[in-house]
Amino acid sequence: MGANALIWMGFAIGLLAAGLIRQGAFLSGLLAVGASRLCEALDGAVARHAQPTDLGGFLDITLDFVFHASIPLAFAVIAAKRGLHHLAVPDKSFYFVASPTEGTETLAFFAACCLWRRRLAPNLRKNRSAQTPKAVAATAPRISAAGVPTGAKPVEA
Repeated sequence: MGANALIWMGFAIGLLAAGLIRQGAFLSGLLAVGASRLCEALDGAVARHAQPTDLGGFLDITLDFVFHASIPLAFAVIAAKRGLHHLAVPDKSFYFVASPTEGTETLAFFAACCLWRRRLAPNLRKNRSAQTPKAVAATAPRISAAGVPTGAKPVEA
């Protein structure tokens, strides 16, 4: 089985888990979450063994985000079906957590990535594919016999 097939299978099982949780089958939902995450653990290993692709990487991260959103949404649907409302924000369509954790940390993380992008990926260089293999090899970190990085100087493109 290929990596992309494992990605789709894990995603389908993850959505099944959300559906089970929404129906109140919490133990079955938890087992499905575990099976979904097992597929998630295997897809990367299979991709690295075969040959990772841009499509596979895109599918993996995108479908993971959808899965990760589906589980809290399943609990929010349960709360809505039961008529539960947060006293501090009674007009919310879904009750799950109070405001600061609904998106603030995500936006703060996105802002940090934009503001400090060089600190997050210091070895990222423009047009790396245009470099010769020798220049790319010169930028690779070197490890001494003792396992200590010796740090090659990056070659500017």
